[in-house]
Amino acid sequence: MASSLSARGDGARVWLRITVRLLLTALGWGAFELFQGGPRPLPAPTAQAVGWVLLAAVGVSLPYLFFSRVLGTSSWFQHLEITLDVILASALVYLTGGPRSPFLPFYFAAILAACFSRSEAAAVGYASLSVILLSGVAAAYSTASEGRVLPFLESKWLRDNFEGLAYGDLLLQGVSFYIVAFLGGRLATGLRRQRHLNEVILQNLTDGVVSIDAGGCIT
Repeated sequence: MASSLSARGDGARVWLRITVRLLLTALGWGAFELFQGGPRPLPAPTAQAVGWVLLAAVGVSLPYLFFSRVLGTSSWFQHLEITLDVILASALVYLTGGPRSPFLPFYFAAILAACFSRSEAAAVGYASLSVILLSGVAAAYSTASEGRVLPFLESKWLRDNFEGLAYGDLLLQGVSFYIVAFLGGRLATGLRRQRHLNEVILQNLTDGVVSIDAGGCIT
């Protein structure tokens, strides 16, 4: 009984991850449309690149579903899935303003996915990966302000919209990644312990469950 409950729980988590990914992608499209309607819209080639990245985020959901069915809860596959999500988030951040991108919350989604599908230590690892990639994007924007040409980004748009690297904002963003990893990991660990306790209780039941109401009567 416990194994069947665990299998159903794993399947539900797969569907939950895919549903959340599709929901975040839809929100990303909305944020991108708002961004394009704002005071600093992206040039057409960059906007097209953003569209392809968002389509890739949707497109990988079907392979995720297929391989999740085949491989189950294989740890290496889940790590590959979350790593790809962090890379896609970094691509969106790079294309839409770097440290001031509206897609920064996508990093938090990947970190929380690591909390609930792997462990607190894995979440801290992905928070570190997010910090490294975001720092790389910020460094690239910093060099662009000195005249360097960046792929998929127009120099004029960068000069008009990027005012320099704000180290305080970058530090605050990195700290927030680790806070989310720590708190989300603690919450996920507590939920996993509770689920394991429930499975052990059900596994050791031989006859049934007897419940008693507040008056001491068997219900």
